[in-house]
Amino acid sequence: MSEAKFESAIRKRQAQEAKEKKRQARDKRSREAARARVFAAAASNNRPDVSQCDDIDIKRVIDPSEGEELVHVGKGPPLRMVNPNAKERLRVVSLRDDPVGQMARRGQLGSDAAQCNLRLAAAREWQRLHEAAEVGTLRGKDPTYEAVDGGRFTPPDSASRLDAIKQLGALSRVLGIRSENLIRRVLGQKFTVKQVVAMDGLLGGTKTAQEKILDAYLQRFRESLDDMATAFHMVAEGRGPRRERDRFDDSAHYSFSPTLHEAVQRAKRAS
Repeated sequence: MSEAKFESAIRKRQAQEAKEKKRQARDKRSREAARARVFAAAASNNRPDVSQCDDIDIKRVIDPSEGEELVHVGKGPPLRMVNPNAKERLRVVSLRDDPVGQMARRGQLGSDAAQCNLRLAAAREWQRLHEAAEVGTLRGKDPTYEAVDGGRFTPPDSASRLDAIKQLGALSRVLGIRSENLIRRVLGQKFTVKQVVAMDGLLGGTKTAQEKILDAYLQRFRESLDDMATAFHMVAEGRGPRRERDRFDDSAHYSFSPTLHEAVQRAKRAS
């Protein structure tokens, strides 16, 4: 390559890098402006547009300062009572450590709003059971755990913890080993699906291959949420007996080539 062509290539590359830096700076300013509008609208108790912010969401909750009130009874100290007239306020919540919340925001749990909300509700119920089982384990096994604010020691095998463990065990039998492992890593350990794929050593190859593997994991995650929603009686199970999973189900998620798909179908017909 001649010196003139080399200098021309260098200038072209520098121009592209400068253009990319300007684009990134412009996107950053746009995101910051969108976040500012979200916080300003939430402060006025108006529902803002959070479509440009992947790491935050809006929830309607009761403000802790309004949820309780002090009631004076006689000459004694005031009693803290629940305020039945407390109104819900719009508050900004972070989704940075909430992969399933981010997936719901991005439409990765389903294009239909009702289906997306159902899957998200199933995920939240699993997380509630998981927290009940884990918190009881961490605190219940240590008899030296110091109670806070005059609280009492919670027995390790409380009814709520045992019930949570029982329900998680039933879900484990419904989901199977692979699906339960995916659910635990995403909903329990708060890994993204892409991080799970990387942990399994499948994030190599071409970009197209990576997208196919990621889509397969996302599909398995959505199907697992559907199974949990049925197990939680959030949705009625369809008519007729439910087909049991067979040894071909796991390979079907990764049957990207038509040849492999046809081979699986032939094996199913032969068995």
